[in-house]
Amino acid sequence: MEDKSLNKYGRMRRAFLQKQNPTPDKETDDMAWARYMNLLREMAEDVVVREVVCT
Repeated sequence: MEDKSLNKYGRMRRAFLQKQNPTPDKETDDMAWARYMNLLREMAEDVVVREVVCT
């Protein structure tokens, strides 16, 4: 079950990146890039946790 969740997490993160605004440029604004990546991770983790707990 853990492998399934981790795979889904990666797919969700990639899909979210493709739908949203482009990722901030890491070379010019590394703090904005880090904030953006942290936001994506938190959102994906929330969805995975909800699905694992509720199913």
